[in-house]
Amino acid sequence: MKITLECKSLLLQDSLHHCLSQYLCNLEDCDFIVSDYLKTASKPVYFLSFKQKTLPFIPEQLIQDLQAFHHHLNHATPNPQDDELKSEIQGLLMEFADRFLQILKKYR
Repeated sequence: MKITLECKSLLLQDSLHHCLSQYLCNLEDCDFIVSDYLKTASKPVYFLSFKQKTLPFIPEQLIQDLQAFHHHLNHATPNPQDDELKSEIQGLLMEFADRFLQILKKYR
């Protein structure tokens, strides 16, 4: 299991770096990305959030969850349409979030 971290929260990034150091590698070589924000990427993304109850995390449980995610990635039947759909939805969500923030900033 090879992971890349991409977090907006520097505290979370450092915490993850500490507990996942043996699994970390660069983006080109990773199996998937661990992130605290929705993003479009060429690699699968394991999303950490309070809403999905993946935060706060217990290091041992997080590693188990990541291993299960990795196992699912390797044993799932690939469907190019699913990846395309997921990418489009993530892009739309990012556009919505950016536009929403612009509106909020406009009225502050």
